[in-house]
Parts: sequence; structure tokens; C-alpha cells
Amino acid sequence: NDLVKPIYHRMPVILPHPDFSAWLNTEEKDINFLQALLRPYEGNDLEQYPVSMYVNNPRHESKETIKVI
Repeated sequence: NDLVKPIYHRMPVILPHPDFSAWLNTEEKDINFLQALLRPYEGNDLEQYPVSMYVNNPRHESKETIKVI
């Protein structure tokens, strides 16, 4: 979406709440149905803010990873 595009070329999947159960249903095997759930997210309710490069290391699991710079 337009918020994430300047930062990174890929966007994580964000499903609306009504689609949760369909996505998590392990019995669902219809690939076309599941792919239809992967719609672009408008992002009107998303926010962005800078964070430290400390976040980029998966070994870091302290409060520093949530510190806003």
C-alpha cells in the first residue's frame, strides 16, 4: 500500500477480522478461495514511525525493540 511502499517493496498480509476464521480453517483446501482473501490493504488505519536499527536483529528481545526514536 502507499504507506509501506516508500519503505519496503513487500507488504505483509493484513486480513480484516471477518476473514480470520476462513484463513485459519485448516480444512479449507480451495486455493482460489484462499487467494481471494489476499486483497490489497488500504491502510487508512495504519501508522508509521521511526524505530532503531536494533529492531533488525532477531537476537534482540528486550524493551529496546519497542523504543521509538
